[in-house]
Amino acid sequence: MKLVIDRIEGELAICQQEDRKMMEIPLQDLPFGVKEGDILLYSKDGIKVLADERKALEEELKKRMDRLFE
Repeated sequence: MKLVIDRIEGELAICQQEDRKMMEIPLQDLPFGVKEGDILLYSKDGIKVLADERKALEEELKKRMDRLFE
């Protein structure tokens, strides 16, 4: 399952699931240095940051914003 870190509150990362439901994960269970907007792959093998997907999402959002303000 993929998650996006919506925000960090204290020692918890508040993540949005693909079905838009929210999920809390203790920061100690996540890879060091995660931040808001990071995309995570949550599986039985653990949690992994998908850096390439975050870059792609940021580029897509930038394109949409550029089109919006043309």
